[in-house]
Amino acid sequence: MYYIKREEWLKKSITERIKNVNIKPIVIIHHTATPKKEYQGDINYLDRIHREKGFIMIGYHFIIAPDGKVFEGRKINEEGAHTKRFNSFLGIALIGNFEEEEMEKRQLFSLLNFMSYLEKIFFINKFSFHFMLNEKTLCGKKIFDKLVKNRNKRVFKFPDDLFYNLIGSNPFTEDFSKRRD
Repeated sequence: MYYIKREEWLKKSITERIKNVNIKPIVIIHHTATPKKEYQGDINYLDRIHREKGFIMIGYHFIIAPDGKVFEGRKINEEGAHTKRFNSFLGIALIGNFEEEEMEKRQLFSLLNFMSYLEKIFFINKFSFHFMLNEKTLCGKKIFDKLVKNRNKRVFKFPDDLFYNLIGSNPFTEDFSKRRD
């Protein structure tokens, strides 16, 4: 997995301070709803799109490109701008509009490897998808479908049981005070 820090890719400086928050140990998975072909080895175009919508910078914490590279967006302690009411959760977006095009296998493998990394380093092992938290969108549905379709192939280590760690429509009812041993 190739990881690119924000300082390495960001061309336009951040002019406002992004609010620091205590990030909940949950990942919300998205797709960017932009065509994969717009990615040319750099994600500044996504940052521009988010700024044009009024955000301080790109709203996701991590972005996974079609070639499998993982880009750092917002820092892990910074509030996201990816899912209304759930921006204290980490946002991961895969580049592409998966309602119109197929996800790259490299993206799926990078997503799974990165989720494993988040579990090992930050004890983050709960996750959800944007469409599960907002009934008005299908964002993340095709990614969810791919994970379900491939869950028995055991090509990834995390999670051992994919659905044990899945958060549904009300993640606020979960008890996050207990960490895994």
